[in-house]
Amino acid sequence: KAPETLQLWRADDLVIPKFKHGELPSRRREFMMALMDPGVVIVEDMPEDREFDGSVLSRFAMDYLGGLQKHPRRTEAHWTISTQEAILPSNMLHASRGGTNAYDTDKQLCNHTDQSLYGLPGLLLGFHCADGQGNNSLTDGFAVAYALKERKPHLFDLLSRHGMAGGRPPPDH
Repeated sequence: KAPETLQLWRADDLVIPKFKHGELPSRRREFMMALMDPGVVIVEDMPEDREFDGSVLSRFAMDYLGGLQKHPRRTEAHWTISTQEAILPSNMLHASRGGTNAYDTDKQLCNHTDQSLYGLPGLLLGFHCADGQGNNSLTDGFAVAYALKERKPHLFDLLSRHGMAGGRPPPDH
């Protein structure tokens, strides 16, 4: 889309569309349109996730998004982040996560694009808070790209012309 047809947004002027989970079957088109532009939605009143096993997120993704894309370095298609290490996958326990803050709930995670350096980047990012509350920061990638194109066209040109598959290889390589 051209920038004039996108709803580019900034934090101070974004109103995130909200949908009740129970309304989604009758508002599927509206949900998908909002998910594409402005690119973010909040789904309220999700079913309880009593087991914390990702099944609620997986079922939602299958019903409304066509499923989950599995990260090439993970065994499951969803990531579990928790303040309770007893429910985390073994590679996310405090002692084994190394210097990354990606799963450290005591630190803020910097903005990033998930899976951008693998062969098939993630198309949508879902954040499902199974218990308690969570906070997420968002950036409008289109607004950033158009600002870069306007302010530093040579850098925009470089980044938009040259692709790079730079994801980390699987551990068995």
